[in-house]
Amino acid sequence: MNFKPLEDAINQQAATSPDRPPSPAEVPFPGARAEAFTSASLAAVGPARPPVEKQQDWEFAEQNHIEVQLRESLGEMAAFRAVLDKCCILSMTDVRGVITAANENFCRISEYSLAELIGQNHRLIKSDHHPESFFRQLWQTITRGEVWRGEIQNRAKSGRLYWVDATIGPLLDEHGKPAGYLSVRTDITARKKTEADLAAAIGRMVETSRQAGMAEVATGVLHNVGNVLNSIKVSANLVFDKLRASKVANLGKAAALLREHATDLPVFLSENPQGRQLPGYLGTLAEHLERELAVVVGEMTSLRKDLDHVKDIVAMQQSYARVSGLVETLSLSALVEDALRMNEAALARHEVRLEREYSEVPPIPTDKHKVLQILVNLIRNAKYSLDESGQTDKRMTVCIAASGPGMVAISVRDNGMGISAENLTRIFGHGFTTKRDGHGFGLHSGALAAQELGGCLSAHSDGLGHGATFTLALPLTGPAK
Repeated sequence: MNFKPLEDAINQQAATSPDRPPSPAEVPFPGARAEAFTSASLAAVGPARPPVEKQQDWEFAEQNHIEVQLRESLGEMAAFRAVLDKCCILSMTDVRGVITAANENFCRISEYSLAELIGQNHRLIKSDHHPESFFRQLWQTITRGEVWRGEIQNRAKSGRLYWVDATIGPLLDEHGKPAGYLSVRTDITARKKTEADLAAAIGRMVETSRQAGMAEVATGVLHNVGNVLNSIKVSANLVFDKLRASKVANLGKAAALLREHATDLPVFLSENPQGRQLPGYLGTLAEHLERELAVVVGEMTSLRKDLDHVKDIVAMQQSYARVSGLVETLSLSALVEDALRMNEAALARHEVRLEREYSEVPPIPTDKHKVLQILVNLIRNAKYSLDESGQTDKRMTVCIAASGPGMVAISVRDNGMGISAENLTRIFGHGFTTKRDGHGFGLHSGALAAQELGGCLSAHSDGLGHGATFTLALPLTGPAK
C-alpha cells in the first residue's frame, strides 16, 4: 500500500522547523515498503517544541500546534501497534493477496524468513486441510469489504502443522473499496491438540468398554464427561463471543480514515470533528483490547482446568470396573466448590440463586473424581428441574453436615419441579429418566459410584411442585479396602 501522501504531508508541515517531529519512517506504518512489524522498530516520538513566546507569526504558531497533535497521534498509534505486535501474528497483503508485510510472530510460527514471505501469498503455508470452498467463502467476504473470522490449519516450512484463529479485514481506499488486507491471528495449536486428544481418548474408552461388555459403564462415564463438557462449551462460547465482538477490526477503520485524509492530515486532526477525536479513540481502543485479552485468558484458564478433569475421568474408567481409584484425604467443601465452579456459568445464565450451608466436618479419604462426577450431575439435574418449573425464584441450596455415626452428607436441594412418590422408587434405576432428552444413566451410575465409595445416594421430595433433595452420604473412614 502507498503511504507516500501521508509522509509528504508530515514532512511538509515540519520542513521549516529546526526541531521537526520524526518522520513516518521513524514511527513506521505498514506501507508499500516491505517491513517487519517489530516492537523494536517503533521509534519513540520526540518531545514537543517549547511554545512560541512571541506569536508574531500566527501561522507559525498554528503549525506548531498541529505538529504537537500529530506527534501525539503517531505516538498513540505506535503504542497500539506495539500491543498487537506482542500478542498476535500479523501480516498485510495487497488486493491480490500478495504479502507486503509480516511481523516476527508470523516468521517464527511459519519458519519462513521475512524475505521468503514478502511477495508470496498465503498459499505458501497452505496445509490442504480445508476444501477450496472454505477459501472461496473467505475471499468473497473480505472482497465485499467485510471482516472474516475463522480457524485455519497451516503448514510451516518444516512441514509442521499448526492452527490459528484468524481475523482478516480489508483496508479500504477513499472510495470504500479494499486496497489491501490486514490479518490478525493467534496460535491455537495447543487447544486443537487437546480437543483431538480428548476425542481420541473418549473413542478409545468406548471401544474398550464395548469389547469388555461394559456398555453401561461406558455410557455412565460418558454422561459424566458430558456434564463437564457443558461447562467447557460455556467457556468456549464466552471466548468465541468475546473475540467475535472484538474491536480489533476498528484498527483497520482508523487506518483507512487516516489514509483517506493523507493529503490534509494536519487539518483533519486539528479541525475535523472526527480527526480531533481519533487520537483519544485509539488510546481507548488499546485499553479495551487489553481488558478483552484479560477476560479471554481467564476463560481459557477455566477451560484448561475443566479439560484436565475430563482427562482424569476418562483415565479412571477402570475404577468403574471394580478397580480401585486413587483415594486421597480431601476437604469436602473444596470438592463441592469445584463441582459448583463447573456449573457456575450455567447457573448464572439461568438466574439460579445459590445458597451454601456448610457445617464443620473433617477431611475424609475418598476418590476425588468419583465424588465430583456425582456432585456435578446432581447440580446439573437441580438446575434442569428449576428451569423446567417455570418459576422466577429459582433457589438451589448445597449443604455439608454430619450424618449419623461415622458418616458425612452432601445435599443438593432445589425448589423446582419435585418428584412424584411413584418415581422416587424408580429414579435410580438404569434407563429411567423424566427429562425429555435424558437417557437415565446419570443417577444410576452415581448410585453405583456412591456404593463403591462406601456410601449411598438417596432422594427425597414432598411431591410434584415441592422441589427435591438429593443426598450423597460418605464414610469418614473412606471406602472399604
